[in-house]
Amino acid sequence: MVMQQGNHWYLGFVIPAAVGSLASCAAMIVQMREAKNAAELYEGTDSDTVRQAPATADFATLQLPAPPPLEELLFPAVPASKSCRPQHAWRAVCHAWSRRSPPCDGQPDARRDGRNDSGLCAPIGIGTDVPSFAPPMPVPDGMPGRADASARTVTIDITRQGPHALVAGTTGSGKSVLLESWCLALACLNPSDRLHFVFLDFKGGAAFRLLRKLPHCVGDVSDLSLAHAARALRALESELRRREELLARQGAATMHELGHPCPRLLVVVDEFAALRQRMPDYVNRLVSLASLGRSLGMNLIICTQNPLGQVSADMKANLNLNICLRVRDALQSSELIGSPHAAHISPRQPGTAFLSDGADLTMVRCSPCSCTATWVRACQRAAAFCGLETPEPLFSPPLPRHVDGNDLQAASLDMRMSDRLLPSGQCGSHASPNAQATSARAAGAQATDAGTTGAGTTGHAAKAGESQSHRQCPRPSDGLSVGLRDDGIHVSLWLLTLKGNLAIIGAPGCGKSTALAAIMQAARESGWLALPAKPPWTARLIQPDGRMTFVADDADSLLDPLAQGDGAMDFRRALDDRATHVVFAVRSARHVRYPEDCAQRIVFPTPDKSTNTLMGIPADLAATLSEEDWRTPGRAVAMTDASFLVQWRACNGGPTAPRER
Repeated sequence: MVMQQGNHWYLGFVIPAAVGSLASCAAMIVQMREAKNAAELYEGTDSDTVRQAPATADFATLQLPAPPPLEELLFPAVPASKSCRPQHAWRAVCHAWSRRSPPCDGQPDARRDGRNDSGLCAPIGIGTDVPSFAPPMPVPDGMPGRADASARTVTIDITRQGPHALVAGTTGSGKSVLLESWCLALACLNPSDRLHFVFLDFKGGAAFRLLRKLPHCVGDVSDLSLAHAARALRALESELRRREELLARQGAATMHELGHPCPRLLVVVDEFAALRQRMPDYVNRLVSLASLGRSLGMNLIICTQNPLGQVSADMKANLNLNICLRVRDALQSSELIGSPHAAHISPRQPGTAFLSDGADLTMVRCSPCSCTATWVRACQRAAAFCGLETPEPLFSPPLPRHVDGNDLQAASLDMRMSDRLLPSGQCGSHASPNAQATSARAAGAQATDAGTTGAGTTGHAAKAGESQSHRQCPRPSDGLSVGLRDDGIHVSLWLLTLKGNLAIIGAPGCGKSTALAAIMQAARESGWLALPAKPPWTARLIQPDGRMTFVADDADSLLDPLAQGDGAMDFRRALDDRATHVVFAVRSARHVRYPEDCAQRIVFPTPDKSTNTLMGIPADLAATLSEEDWRTPGRAVAMTDASFLVQWRACNGGPTAPRER
């Protein structure tokens, strides 16, 4: 009727619609025929029928054979019957380390070549290359897979294929076995003065329970202590800045251009999604490591169950090496390796994965170690045999709740040992944590890197011999040993040096009297003379040089501007006398004038952050204070040359009961 009415323009709508419908029908018919042919191809289990499958379907029936134990791939010269015997294991490790030792002085250093700068190449299992045209077809139930006769040993060089890696796989796919085998292989092939590990286990701490005993391990935390994990991430950020400054001073572009580069630092994160969920404010530190770590000798391995939505685009841009174990969604596999193959891995083959470095796709089956504990002990024994010093931890646990004289003696001993290890009492960038008694290390700006030679003596310190400025290590004779201090990364001996009047501010029951007792006890141990005094003073301390120090407890009434009496007048005269020092404790900072009345302050924190800030605690430090910090007796914030958290030593029977809210 439309044509009869002369409306020929209507044909412009009808003809394209008809052509599209016919094309859709034709495509549907072709797909149905292909599906029917595929079903006929896999009916039954006749091996002759399988052999008649087209070449592009070979990968559908491909199954890798069971891999040999990891120790057989690492040390093929060691008989399998002897590979788990300790007397053979440690010798094999020593031999492998000797081949990677730095050359003698005057000899060319192969590590200056970018291809050999780290030697972080290790076997992880057996595998085969995957053709890009192989269709992702699972093996049907009841049909035996075809073992690949061309399976070869698969090695990973994270510095060349990475520099960072992303490992993904569902629960039970074998992620933990892969990480354990990979890290153990690297440890067995690289000495502890060339490779260090930091393990961040957000799966309860069980994944690296054996690897944390390696001599290469400089840090291990779990999600059971988020405060400890936060210290680890701050330490990584500090180490990143330290290495940047080192390269800037040396005029080098990458770490391997240095004559004595820092040990390569490998950070392994298990369950990155849990870290991102529980510590969202610290994830950016790992993003910075992924962006800048390549030239600084810092590598990152991230493990997660589902990479979609968990790993940011900024981090993915630097994660060139992708390892995908069995996943439940083809989209996850395609996102990680550019192919849906990993979604079709059989659950009966745990440890099977696809490895993509941007150039090649490899199917690999990871080799578990049959005696991990034996090879960990072999690394420990090899390090002792080779004379390698145990590297200093990159970070330490938080402050303890109780500090006594034994803790201070241990910290003082570590400090003296550090003085003997370092020439002229100078600190390297990563000397003993108890020798780091300033907060500059937490900021990383004052760390230095020259002075010592030998394997592992200074931990992460670069052993360059050029002349630089050094920061002097504090010695026990430099102040009063009154407790332990925490700069956010390391816990060390706190040496209190009186450089004027000292105010101790805190509510009743927080530990002010304990703090005064700790000062007087430390003064007596340092040779000061402690004498009784008349009110308003609690005691008088006379230093060896004759300087007088007055101690006063509960001095709130003495600081009141309207206070009258001889005691208040004597107190004010002592505050104004530059020849004497006054150490006083008050409940409130209301009448304390800073810096007129005191040059140094020690504040016991409260539950209220605004109150802490008003009392002088820096905002960034106040934001990090937890409930445990204000509930622990003797826990305070010292504001002397810098601001840091401290724990006073217990005197006269120890601290009082925990404070109530």
